[in-house]
Amino acid sequence: MSHEYIQIEALLTEKIGLKKGSISSRQIAKALEIRRLACDVPSLSDYLPLLTSSSQEWEQLLDLIVVCETWFFRHREAFKFLGDYVKNEWLKKQSSSILKVLSLPCATGEEPYSIAMTLLEVGLKPEQFQIEAIDISPQALLKAKIAVYKEQSFREDYSLQKSRYFSPISQGYQLYPFVRATVQFKLGNLLELYLPTYKPYHIIFCRHLLIYLDLSARSRAIDVLERLLAPDGLLFVGSPEMSWFKPPRFQVINYPYAFVYQKGKKSLESKSSIPKTKVKPNKPSHVNFNQSYKPEKKLSQKPIILNKAQAISNPQPVSHNPSLTSPKILLEARQLADAGTLEKAESLAKLYLKQAPSDPQAYLLLAQIYQAQGKEQQAEDYFQKVIYLNPNCEEALIHLALLKESRGDGSGASLIRQRIQRLINLKKDPL
Repeated sequence: MSHEYIQIEALLTEKIGLKKGSISSRQIAKALEIRRLACDVPSLSDYLPLLTSSSQEWEQLLDLIVVCETWFFRHREAFKFLGDYVKNEWLKKQSSSILKVLSLPCATGEEPYSIAMTLLEVGLKPEQFQIEAIDISPQALLKAKIAVYKEQSFREDYSLQKSRYFSPISQGYQLYPFVRATVQFKLGNLLELYLPTYKPYHIIFCRHLLIYLDLSARSRAIDVLERLLAPDGLLFVGSPEMSWFKPPRFQVINYPYAFVYQKGKKSLESKSSIPKTKVKPNKPSHVNFNQSYKPEKKLSQKPIILNKAQAISNPQPVSHNPSLTSPKILLEARQLADAGTLEKAESLAKLYLKQAPSDPQAYLLLAQIYQAQGKEQQAEDYFQKVIYLNPNCEEALIHLALLKESRGDGSGASLIRQRIQRLINLKKDPL
């Protein structure tokens, strides 16, 4: 690895907070080679001064490096919750106000347009809401404004009729102007936003950005998001990012797969204004490591339940030495993880595994701890171990799919989602 490459990698961390290893060195090297050839310079040592002196060249390089993996209604449950919230809360209490929404990073526009269609579907008129969409990539923003999409942008189960919002053309599907007009696109970087120019947003979608940031940039980004969010505002994040938002600044809303927080609330489950849903025992919701976690029942010798809303399908009984009280070790590991003491939780979970090496619950806990620490490869390895011990563990499968999506492995994630769907279908119709 050349000295110039190391300098450029450091520049990416300095300017956009890019965590080393979050994007492969091969991908970065390929982007640099493309831009070096495009600029007709003989080496990286000649390209580096050009990159540092030209904002336009910097934008061209970022276009090749940033991950723009997105599609309409990605993680549909987030949009279901958004629709429920607007119908049950916003329209009843704030009908005379304008709903302000931010989508960041917005990539090629599928997310902010999904937000717009959701709001239109629940009865809001275009003049009742404003959506701002920000991204660091000029090329992505250009595609978003053109709003022509191919089938791959509709990979999620798409219940809305395309004919309602899209016109088929030779290049794909063109979004109708009345939807495009509801979104205002801007070039920007979350870490460099001049906050006084932004009025607080009632809803912010910031999904699958923080996983690419180093610890310092991530902390700054969370501070910026908190300042951008209005009191009681909603923040939608990606599943791998859930553990980084802590009370009392943010309180998780227990709505399956929505991955949503509300700012500055002490308790949300008791609030009737928040849309409610009954979580089926066999449908997992995301586990969050924070002090607000309280188990539904007192746990003793039963297998550890990782979330009060769900249990792993058919967990294997844990064999242990009663004198060592191994269930208490795992329970303590869970409590430490909930409190954010991840290293101690990891040590205890490993100690427990020495006594009960075939318990999928412990592997699942360790996988989630590694995910919270940003150790994605270790997290993936342990989720795989869970599935080896319990092939029908939907939660581990869901996390694996999300990890693959966050790395841009859409095909791998799709295969896992098909497996999850088969499990769901089997439960509905076991014969």
